[in-house]
Amino acid sequence: MPDIAIRQWLAIFKNKMNGTYSNESPNMKMKQSLISMAMFGPGNINSPPIPALSDAYNGFIDILKKILPESLGFKQLSIRTPDIVMITDTGEWLIDEASGGVSSLLDLAWQIYLYSIGKNKFTIIIDEPENHLHPSMQRKLMNSLLDAFPNAQFIVSTHSPFIVSSVKESYVYVLQYKNERIHGKNPIPLEHGIYKQDEERFVFSQRLDLFTKSGTESEVLRNVLGVPVTIPDWVADEIETIIDRYREEPFSTESLDKMRGELRQLGLDEHFPEVISKIAN
Repeated sequence: MPDIAIRQWLAIFKNKMNGTYSNESPNMKMKQSLISMAMFGPGNINSPPIPALSDAYNGFIDILKKILPESLGFKQLSIRTPDIVMITDTGEWLIDEASGGVSSLLDLAWQIYLYSIGKNKFTIIIDEPENHLHPSMQRKLMNSLLDAFPNAQFIVSTHSPFIVSSVKESYVYVLQYKNERIHGKNPIPLEHGIYKQDEERFVFSQRLDLFTKSGTESEVLRNVLGVPVTIPDWVADEIETIIDRYREEPFSTESLDKMRGELRQLGLDEHFPEVISKIAN
């Protein structure tokens, strides 16, 4: 039954996280449960049907259709004991051969789905769901989960700007450091990010406003995650060097052409508008 399947899966998963040896893996237990649901749910000449197992098996397939990437074109699972085959628009392949991203989504879908059976409302906590996921998957993950599990409330911790800005109807809280100098009963607030021996560091949360949340990935990285740009450090250094060189020069057709030429030689000509904007500011 689904409740037994989730208990068995969680027991093996906890053993894995605790470093306890087991000859079974969470993925193997998921496969065993799916095969049992598919075989014993419909029944046969030797066994009566068990509707709860059939419903659970077919329900999981419906969930996968909502959570797996549209580009995959997932259609159905096929039981070919001892394996399970994923049938998609891009071909057929064993579930064990799934990429890291698809495997991650399978595990996530399996856990939430089994837990959700028979529940009207429930809460799911996920730590860094972006792990192993392509940015295109990160961008759509939370909306897919909300579509698949409309009765769930999701609490997610993430470092991905794609996850942060993916859902309009959401609350986003940023965790930041704040340092205070030890000074009797009234600590004196200090500048964030600076820490000294006579200070205490605290973590506080700040709610992100809708305008910032709906910004570009670069803005979210800068304002929420503390990463100023989405380009590599060496590119940022080259751009700053060019900005410093032209900041004191008057704008002219000649200087702009020369600056564009330098950027083009470095393969950075697409950053030309950004450089002009920084110089102007």
